[in-house]
Amino acid sequence: MNYQKKIFIYLLIFLTASSYFLGFYLNENAAGAGFYSGDLGHVWKNVQIYLNNETIKSINHPEIYSNRPPLLYLLHKYLNPLTTNIETFRLSVFLISIISPILFFYCLIKKFDRTNKILLAVIAVTILLSPYYRTSGFWGLEENFGIISVLIAIIFFLDYEKNNSNKNLFLLVFFSSLCVYFDQKLLVIPLIFFIKIFFSNQKFGKKMTLILLYLLFSFPYFYLIFTWKGIFPPSHNELHNFNIVLWDNLIFSITIMSIYFIPFIFFNKDFILHIKKMLVNKIFFASIIFILFFIFYLEFFYVRPEFDFHSNFDGGGAIRKLFLILFENSMLQKTFLFLSALFLWPTIFLFSRKDNFYIILYFLILSFFIYPLYQETFDPIMLLLIVFFFLKEPKIKFENVVFVNLYFATFLLCSIFYYN
Repeated sequence: MNYQKKIFIYLLIFLTASSYFLGFYLNENAAGAGFYSGDLGHVWKNVQIYLNNETIKSINHPEIYSNRPPLLYLLHKYLNPLTTNIETFRLSVFLISIISPILFFYCLIKKFDRTNKILLAVIAVTILLSPYYRTSGFWGLEENFGIISVLIAIIFFLDYEKNNSNKNLFLLVFFSSLCVYFDQKLLVIPLIFFIKIFFSNQKFGKKMTLILLYLLFSFPYFYLIFTWKGIFPPSHNELHNFNIVLWDNLIFSITIMSIYFIPFIFFNKDFILHIKKMLVNKIFFASIIFILFFIFYLEFFYVRPEFDFHSNFDGGGAIRKLFLILFENSMLQKTFLFLSALFLWPTIFLFSRKDNFYIILYFLILSFFIYPLYQETFDPIMLLLIVFFFLKEPKIKFENVVFVNLYFATFLLCSIFYYN
């Protein structure tokens, strides 16, 4: 890498990191949940309930408004000294959120140890361009703690791949289990590690230890299920009704996920060869035909359930929001959304292999039961999953990492413009 490229890379890293601090100073809202009138009000009220009540009473308190487990609020209650007022509380979450790019960088060094560390640093700071990670960090929200736990779990997974010690196995299971206690959708993290270890050539004793440890760390959640009479707090059980399947969310989830795969297309070695293989893949053609029939079903037979909370225009992801802006005619909105799902699906399939397709399947199935389905359901977790579990022998070079950074910077600017 020549001198000019190095200067540009350092400048890119500096500007990306600086934008995070500037965003906090300017009270940026890039995800719609920011500002004091946003979700901060709910979170701050929850924090006060936990601070002023015993733990068991707080967990079952009727005024708790959150769809996540209580671990985050327990950490604020017992370990966060900056909960004396709402401003210091915001500051504490902002500062804690800075940990993620550091952990991300450490993971990247472990995963791609032969790659130029400066290039890896560009990828690492890109997480600070996530509109949802930033908004959560700026406004004291809940999401970033789960992402931090994911990155710590990945560290111990990478350590375990090199050294199958019981210590690494315990820490891997512990931190991947914590992911679920921060955010239920992060169940995909222990699922990934369980599948990778259980179906590997590990000794039988290691596999049994894996099962027992995951069972052990799941017991507290069994208590939550018993006391909540569901997997979510009572205030959000209606929002996540598993008896109602939202079939059109499949289209939304494909368009949302594709946004994160697109900038990594050229990271694949022998990109043209991968395209050719995909085009003669029978499973790929079967999936395209399935999507076509699915679109036909949605258009002519499916009636989306109506809810008395949230608007029908809520959720659906950035591409749906774009078409709502561009077209007033609802038929044009649907047509372009269907076409987008059809033509963007190959960008996802291109990265799919036998050892990772279940991750895509997990999010597709999960989306059927989420209302509203927001972009933040996939952001920034999809970025981490792509980097560590979908890129196979990637070409990490100057042009690629710069494109990824500028791509997500553009996405951030569009989000800020949309919500302001």
